[in-house]
Amino acid sequence: MSYGIQINPLNGNPYIFDENTMFISVGEIGVTPDSISYSTNTGYKIPNGYDYSVIIPNSFPTEINKSAMMKSRIGSDGNIELYLEQGGGNTYYRSIFYMILLIPRIYPVDSGMYGIGVLGEQNRYMTLSDGSYVTSCLYRGETQIYTGWNPRNVFPSFNASEHVCFYYLENTNYAILYVDSGDCTIRMFIRGTNNYNNGYRVNAKVVILGKTALQPDSYGLNIWAKNGDLVFTSGEIQAGTGEIKTIPTYNATSFNNIKRPMFIPETLGVQSGLTYQICNDGSTIIGVPLSWGGGPAVFKANENPHIFIDAVNYFTF
Repeated sequence: MSYGIQINPLNGNPYIFDENTMFISVGEIGVTPDSISYSTNTGYKIPNGYDYSVIIPNSFPTEINKSAMMKSRIGSDGNIELYLEQGGGNTYYRSIFYMILLIPRIYPVDSGMYGIGVLGEQNRYMTLSDGSYVTSCLYRGETQIYTGWNPRNVFPSFNASEHVCFYYLENTNYAILYVDSGDCTIRMFIRGTNNYNNGYRVNAKVVILGKTALQPDSYGLNIWAKNGDLVFTSGEIQAGTGEIKTIPTYNATSFNNIKRPMFIPETLGVQSGLTYQICNDGSTIIGVPLSWGGGPAVFKANENPHIFIDAVNYFTF
């Protein structure tokens, strides 16, 4: 038996609006200052009704200890703090490019929330409440990426402080991360090395999400917030199957509901002088090793949850 509502957007593949449908909101995207402090306060507080993920899409945060990782926590003032694990009061870290992304929570049937709720097989509700801040698909397409590639190459109005780019790579011999400036320019490394000035190109599928002014459809499903804003229209690609997931290993990790995971560049973890960058491998997510030197003898995973979307909602395979 199938559950949910089938949505047929004008510019994308049909998808089922059910308990696995995920809307992604941009909370805050920024760059920390260079610091000798152990932690930094982003000043951003998670709104009620949302789960969150902090994405650190650039390379290791400190030249002193390359196995150190930037983690996140809620501070005493309720704001998100970034802090350096294995750091200390005199540990220098570079400017850190970070993304705070929001996911509307799944509420039980008797939550009393406003909006649309779809009862799923697991007796859960995915609720799009009034006032929800959701993104739309601003761009989807196939391209080649390489060191120096930027989302503006395919979407000239890309704004690194407002938009989020997901990737699906066709080759697992390379890993990608962003440069430290926070403009989402790619560095593409050969597996097992620290070589990114290599001239290679990799075929990739790219999806860019961001907030846009919606126009109501003359047919289909439109949802207005209490303040009068149009927050959902079935004519646009605004959502699809997604998952927020912590990955404890660099070995292949599969998903319950995602068929072709798309990712944001990020480190999965470190071990024995290698940092493992997140990458898709068909239907799974793996860690592609980069050689930096230094690091713990056993794998230390990035404990920040990662956000994935399903490429089959945007492309035909």
